[in-house]
Amino acid sequence: MTNMRQPPRAHGGYSVREADLDVDAASIAALWAENLAGHDLHSANTKLSLGYRDNPAGGASVQLLMVQGEQQAQGAQGLHTRRFWLGKRPLRGAGLADFVVNVAHRSLWPALLLMQHCTQMGAGRFELIYGFPNPKAVTVCERGGLKRFGQIRRYATPLASRVFLSRRMPVWLAHTAALFVDSALRVRDGLYRLVAMEQLVCKPIDWAHPAIDALWSRRPETLMLSERSSEMLHWRFAAPGRGDWRLCLASDAQNIAQGYVVWRNQQGLAEVGDFFAAEPARWTAPLLRAFVEIARAEGMRTVSVEFFGARQVTEQIRRAGLGPRPERRSMFISKVLPPGLEAQDSWYITGFDDDADPHPGPWATQ
Repeated sequence: MTNMRQPPRAHGGYSVREADLDVDAASIAALWAENLAGHDLHSANTKLSLGYRDNPAGGASVQLLMVQGEQQAQGAQGLHTRRFWLGKRPLRGAGLADFVVNVAHRSLWPALLLMQHCTQMGAGRFELIYGFPNPKAVTVCERGGLKRFGQIRRYATPLASRVFLSRRMPVWLAHTAALFVDSALRVRDGLYRLVAMEQLVCKPIDWAHPAIDALWSRRPETLMLSERSSEMLHWRFAAPGRGDWRLCLASDAQNIAQGYVVWRNQQGLAEVGDFFAAEPARWTAPLLRAFVEIARAEGMRTVSVEFFGARQVTEQIRRAGLGPRPERRSMFISKVLPPGLEAQDSWYITGFDDDADPHPGPWATQ
């Protein structure tokens, strides 16, 4: 694989070239500010620094859609680099995000040219490319060199019911009913912990806590995971401008760390950005049950996680009391995969791997 820039590819008056992340910063920021919901020039420049220039994996790229006779780029596609691991085997990957095309050029061909260029260029640099497009971008993915691989799905559990009930009955009645419903929810979660063979206790920790790297060093040999070192977690969640993410560590009765949860408060929803246990088939359910107690103590109404991959992990999520919800997003990947990655059971994908966060665009949840 090579990291050398490829020459522009031209067709029908359009061409694609690789951006210089410093020289082209103003052009990229203008595109994102105009086309990505929730962005202005300041936040777009922050995104460029955080997601691309400061990426510890190195080699992040933005590809620009150019129009003959025009100096300013009319579209862009970002490739966020990630270090993946299958046991001790390293793999270089790129997540597609921040895909935009200006309104005047928003037709299938320019978007398709941009996507085809990215997948062909990416095949020479990376061992896999992946993304989570919204329905509007699915056709471009299918015709642009990617294949549908599976779906990342949301799992959730309610913790408090008053707000939900007040949408369906008078407020006074909802308040009374919630007392009984919430008691039942607490009893349910207590029973989950009572019948569980193994339990963990969750406590907040600092992002530099040595237990994170220790946990990562114990990762399973059979699952494909993007790197969850302390450095990568800090870059993805804790760097200034990333949002109010928190980290908690789960330990067993011998005070041995067995997993962690990254989360934030989204107006009463405990959104889990990542969860990881050194032995996922054993400790994921106790990890999430322990986190539910943290979320309840913080006054959260719901706990929500996203996951795609190994069935044993999905079963653990369900054992923790989190049920599948209708929300799901297709995962697209390179048509040719490295050996050992053809089966979904080999993968471990959470919200951590979606670089479209926190602002939605064509590659993000709508």
